Amino acid sequence: MAVKYYAVKKGKMPGIYYSWNECKTQVDGFSGAEYKSFKSEKEARDYISDNSEQTSMNKSIKNTNTLAVEAYVDGSYNSRTNEFSYGMIILRNGEELKYAEKYADKEMASMHNVAGEIKGAEAAMRYAVENSLKEIIIYHDYEGIAKWCLGEWKANKEGTKAYKEYYDSVKNKVDITFVKVAGHSNNKYNDIADELAKQVLGIIEAKHVIKISKEKEDLDMGKAKSLYITRDIDKLTQLLDDTAKSIWSNVIGKGIKEVGQQKRYTFEVDGELSLLDIYQRGDGQTTLRPTGANIENATKLKAAVELRGYRATAEQKQYTMFVGEDWVEKTVQYLSGLCEGNVEKYEEEGHDRYVFVSDIGDKLTLHTYSNHRIMVQGKPLYLYNEFLSYVSYSPKVEVNDIIKATNEFIDTNTDVDEARNKMSEMMPVAYAGSVDPVIWKLFSPSVTLSNIEKDMEDYSCFTFPALRALEGYLKYLLAEKNIVIDEAHNFGTVFNKDSNDKAIVISKYVTDIADTDYVEALEEIYNYFKTNRHVIFHVDQILITTKVIENKQEATSIINDVAALIERTYKKAIK
Repeated sequence: MAVKYYAVKKGKMPGIYYSWNECKTQVDGFSGAEYKSFKSEKEARDYISDNSEQTSMNKSIKNTNTLAVEAYVDGSYNSRTNEFSYGMIILRNGEELKYAEKYADKEMASMHNVAGEIKGAEAAMRYAVENSLKEIIIYHDYEGIAKWCLGEWKANKEGTKAYKEYYDSVKNKVDITFVKVAGHSNNKYNDIADELAKQVLGIIEAKHVIKISKEKEDLDMGKAKSLYITRDIDKLTQLLDDTAKSIWSNVIGKGIKEVGQQKRYTFEVDGELSLLDIYQRGDGQTTLRPTGANIENATKLKAAVELRGYRATAEQKQYTMFVGEDWVEKTVQYLSGLCEGNVEKYEEEGHDRYVFVSDIGDKLTLHTYSNHRIMVQGKPLYLYNEFLSYVSYSPKVEVNDIIKATNEFIDTNTDVDEARNKMSEMMPVAYAGSVDPVIWKLFSPSVTLSNIEKDMEDYSCFTFPALRALEGYLKYLLAEKNIVIDEAHNFGTVFNKDSNDKAIVISKYVTDIADTDYVEALEEIYNYFKTNRHVIFHVDQILITTKVIENKQEATSIINDVAALIERTYKKAIK
């Protein structure tokens, strides 16, 4: 019996069908239905392509010989691994481009093959956007692929909601037409899409060469920058909202949703939706990738967020130092507090090993010994910076230890005498004066920057110590006047705001200090923190954020500014 192809031009769901019963379902009860049978699929497609108005979709399918690109998508599911996948074949300029990818999202996996077909349709839309196509025709065999997007079915699950949201974000940039085909009906390209989906899951032997999508290529090849930022959803949402507001005053943040193996942040600017995908990797790092139609806005947000994180640009390093009695336990407790208890302890032969994981995902390992020594292992990121600053307060830790640790972790080659001489040159009066020696231990890693010969992606590891030293210096000046900053007394108990939003010492302490120059020195330092982009305030506590610094000159400028501020205010306050 000859095979017939039934083309529904106007009906409940226009498309090509492979049995009369399927066709009849689409036209029965539909006023003005137009349909016809053909001996070849090409004739059926040409018949549909002549249509100028598809009632159900309000979309036009132009002749396939025009610039319209066709995409066949299908999904598959592996019940053994609970993974799902999509297969996609793009027909463009006489080429057949084959794509496939698998996912392990448990919630979406409950939809089995449909989850994969959703991802395939998304991939087809993304291909159109990334390649600046004006039009794409998506052939699919599950009717929800079109109906969720067109509002004929309500999207109830998170996966279908995200799919509809993605479609809405690109529909005004690309003319998207959906055409339903019957599954497993000897349609050449639909069958290839099905095989691709199964191949990537390992269900069938490899028979197709699969291209790597631009999205996956960027991630695999490291083109998308990886960084350490908070992994807590609420905090991450707040970070993205705050960053977006720093760019657009009228931005509306719409939160973060799980979308397959990644998360997606949605925001709206001037009525246009933009999407930023968030990949939280197993090694603690996060990669951001703009997606959807409004790539420009998403790219701006991505760049701004990357400046608020920590770059993972260095290898794991280690250094051992003597910290003295009680300081091993103090250091462990301090880091445990920073990590909100996210620490694992292992009792090993001759020592204990602690693994700390911060809110932003970076790790630091401490090996602690009974002779009061600590071996620190990790990268020069947030936790390492905090560790080095904290142990600087131990009387048993010398500048020599801090410089040696810095040389090891950041690949510098600075002699301790050279470091002392540089600090003396930068701050001659203050360095020779009565400043607490801890301040110089805190500052010392910053002077090693001049010995860095190689280019770095991020120089913030050099500015952090200088800013931390300035914080310690401010506390030192306050302590000299019997004003203590501790857990019970933050900077908000010392400083207030005037009518110009400038920080000023409160009247009680102005009276107690009884020295105008001293008060002005305190205010100058505190206002520097208030206006520095690398510092944030939380409950009137100074938090050195070490935002990414890609330019060595900017890092040098910050260090010099801090040194000049210490020298200038010391001369003014200490007479």
